[in-house]
Amino acid sequence: MQKFIEQKFIGERAMFGAKDAEFERCGFTAGESPLKHSSNLKLNECVFAYKYPLWYASDVTLNGGYLEPLARAGMWYSANLSFKDALINAPKSFRKSSQISLENVNFSDASETLWGCTGVRIKNVFARGDYFGANSENLEINGLNLDGNYCFDGCKNAVSYTHL
Repeated sequence: MQKFIEQKFIGERAMFGAKDAEFERCGFTAGESPLKHSSNLKLNECVFAYKYPLWYASDVTLNGGYLEPLARAGMWYSANLSFKDALINAPKSFRKSSQISLENVNFSDASETLWGCTGVRIKNVFARGDYFGANSENLEINGLNLDGNYCFDGCKNAVSYTHL
């Protein structure tokens, strides 16, 4: 597995199609779709500063990452995504994606996030924004603090539970 440590990736599609790679404390700036069509990625404490970071991606793990407000429409048409201990300040994250795991994630602007997604596991998540989770299905929720209107509109098979 190729490893990138503390590097800055600039420009449109900077690491387009990356496969079998690990990025640690890296920054993706000033360019759309830096990891479009990528697969088997480990992203540790990486920062995304611009639009469409992970479109058509698969098998991606992000730990401790940060998406800036301009990293909107972040993860679309993707599969097998695991985000843990992340801060997402961008709207419209996760659309038409499947097999998503979110743990200890804070969405400060979750407007139109998780639209049309399937197989979503949410654990200890805070989300602020309207239309969160619209038209998604097969959701498993354990610890969600949600502030928004019209959330989960059109959802199917959503289960919420709490372990005491």
